Amino acid sequence: QIGIIGTVLLKFMEKRFGKDMLDVVLKKAGLTCIEDIDVPKNYSDEETFAAVGICLEVTGWSLHDLMEAFGDFFVVWAVDAGYDKMLQAMANNLHEFLDNLNFMHFFINQCSFHSEMKGPNFKCTQLDDETLHLNYISRRRGLNALVLGLICICTVTEYARDDATDIHTLYRIVLDTEPPH
Repeated sequence: QIGIIGTVLLKFMEKRFGKDMLDVVLKKAGLTCIEDIDVPKNYSDEETFAAVGICLEVTGWSLHDLMEAFGDFFVVWAVDAGYDKMLQAMANNLHEFLDNLNFMHFFINQCSFHSEMKGPNFKCTQLDDETLHLNYISRRRGLNALVLGLICICTVTEYARDDATDIHTLYRIVLDTEPPH
């Protein structure tokens, strides 16, 4: 749900850059507080990327760097918001978890927010005991770096498909097979 993305983006800005920076972002976005965002509302991509653009403007960061840091924050937010139990129930290991991301997006969009929003598509393939390939396909350009912040990535290959309407990013994930100390 785009509303939740906007809300968490503002919380990221406050946590990372402080209340003063958040106030600048809110003012530029025509908002008075984070709660002005209607979480269940399906905001257009233009509205979402306008908010991202404001964050880029006030931080001076690149889109890639902002989205990667936001992805890292999103994990912390999801756990703090109580999604940790759902995330833990999705799988017994990283490969299973990544395979279940499509279901998670469907469940959150359809069941939690009653939204028809089309989420990204993920396909995970295990290459060997230590390596996974994660395919990320989305119509939303610029959000693929968010995945970098969500999981540890070693190699990224990006290419467009379907007459430049989709972004397809392939992530190579090298698993830590060493036993914990």
